[in-house]
Amino acid sequence: MTDSIALSETGTAVSGRSLPSWAVHAVTIGIIVISLLLGFSFWADWFISIDRIVCTICVAIGLIISISKSWWNSDQPARFVAPCVLWSLAVIFLGLAITTSRPKFYAIALGFSVAGWFAAQMKGESVGNAIAIGLAFMVPALVRAFEERKAFAEIESIAVSVTSGLADVFGQSHYREGNTLYFGYGIADQFSCVGKWDSIVTFLGISLLCVFAFRRSLVSGFATCSLAFFVWIAVRATAWVVLSLVVSSTQQTSETAPITVMNWTFGIEIGLFLIGALLIISLDQLFSSLLAPIPVEFINPDFPLVAIFWNAMVGLPSLNPEVPSRAMEIEDYAEEFPV
Repeated sequence: MTDSIALSETGTAVSGRSLPSWAVHAVTIGIIVISLLLGFSFWADWFISIDRIVCTICVAIGLIISISKSWWNSDQPARFVAPCVLWSLAVIFLGLAITTSRPKFYAIALGFSVAGWFAAQMKGESVGNAIAIGLAFMVPALVRAFEERKAFAEIESIAVSVTSGLADVFGQSHYREGNTLYFGYGIADQFSCVGKWDSIVTFLGISLLCVFAFRRSLVSGFATCSLAFFVWIAVRATAWVVLSLVVSSTQQTSETAPITVMNWTFGIEIGLFLIGALLIISLDQLFSSLLAPIPVEFINPDFPLVAIFWNAMVGLPSLNPEVPSRAMEIEDYAEEFPV
């Protein structure tokens, strides 16, 4: 442990404790190696699915862009408490993974260890940015948690219900059996949330790419990640209903033509994937604009609490919203209240 000295905003010297560089690297590498070795089966299972690989690539691209935009600024005082807390959490989750035999805890431990390293190295960034980078390594644990709690099965059921309701609106006769819809000219059965390259996991990867690349705040980032579920459902439901409408209208206008059947082709998958990606990026831009902080010059100094609360909420994890200062005319004050 060493002491570091830097100048504060007032120009005075500020000293703080910091960890030696070798200790920062050694602790992080040690936790990462243990997490990868003991959780090897978990990581091997993660990379056997095409949608998870695509999600990982999207997250990696977003992280590279985010890190390249980061302000390392070695002139700032080095952190001591935040990295130690994050590494302590990593050790706790390692212990939980070993004692409970729950492999997803290894991914959480790896994420906290990486967050601790960035918190110690990126002196010009907030700790929240380091934690956000660490959360990227916890995505496999998040997906596993969704699978264990049957959340993806619920989303698939919702997607089928939305498709059925939309088909009723357009007068398309069909009946439902489980997570399959039977139309007059084909079967709608492509509602798998996992395992497919255009699954909801891939859409989640696109959302995370936007969050990291554009460095969204906590509230805006949560809204963007939530979009992956709604966009996937909307795109799937619309595609099946449009496909059924096209096939049924073709049969009605050409009765002598051979009966055609609805087919879910690779070309349709590519088109829907591109449409979904465009929707997520566009909606991310929309939500980031709606959730932007109010400029200080537009805040009423007489009633600033609502604006300050809004700026604090949309600015999370940063906890330093700007407070407007009210100018006072000293001469008028002296004339009104003479001494």
